[in-house]
Amino acid sequence: MKIFSILALSAVSASAASVSYSFWAYDQAAGSTAYYSHYQVGSSTDDINPFVGDPSMARIDLNNFNSNVATSIEGSAFQVSASRSVGWHKYEFNFDDATSTATILLNATPIHSAALVQTPGFFRFIFHDYFGGIQESVIDDFEYRVDGNLVYTTSFEDSSLDSNWIISRQDAGTYIASGDSSHAHTGSGGLALGDTNSNNTAVIITFVPEPSSSALTLIASTLLLGRRRR
Repeated sequence: MKIFSILALSAVSASAASVSYSFWAYDQAAGSTAYYSHYQVGSSTDDINPFVGDPSMARIDLNNFNSNVATSIEGSAFQVSASRSVGWHKYEFNFDDATSTATILLNATPIHSAALVQTPGFFRFIFHDYFGGIQESVIDDFEYRVDGNLVYTTSFEDSSLDSNWIISRQDAGTYIASGDSSHAHTGSGGLALGDTNSNNTAVIITFVPEPSSSALTLIASTLLLGRRRR
């Protein structure tokens, strides 16, 4: 309780609030594989189907047989923001209340920025194997920050996921493997989302901050609304 009180006071005293989600993803073949990887931030976990009517605040799509990184912010049309390459890449979503902007970064370089309207509430990793077959997407070193302060981090070293993660969807033939050793950005494991033989299947795993972390975000949002109403 004392730790949360200190953090909450820090958030209240800040002149501006920001929220960011970052992670490393392994690109197997720079688009020449038959699956989609979607990374998205939304304001409400009520949306259970990310492919239809998705209200995401910001989204990155690594599409099958496509060598580009496609991004969208606040429901805008997707734009080609960068080129893909084989290997580990760091992706970041940054929401800055001071400038009312959302920014998507690739390897610490901004690739898309636009006006921010909503308040972040969750983060999702999505694997979608549209054509079927043996496919896998690997994630590592996830971080969640409020006002630059590290609130939550995981390197997915353990075989089980902690309570911050919710399996929102897992079709037959797919798997979610924390602690997977096939690739690791740091340590000995990562989070593998994959398919073995099914067709048109998907896996969705959602990060929702614990109540203390959510409270920090709520405080930041309240400050933002107060500034905008003046």
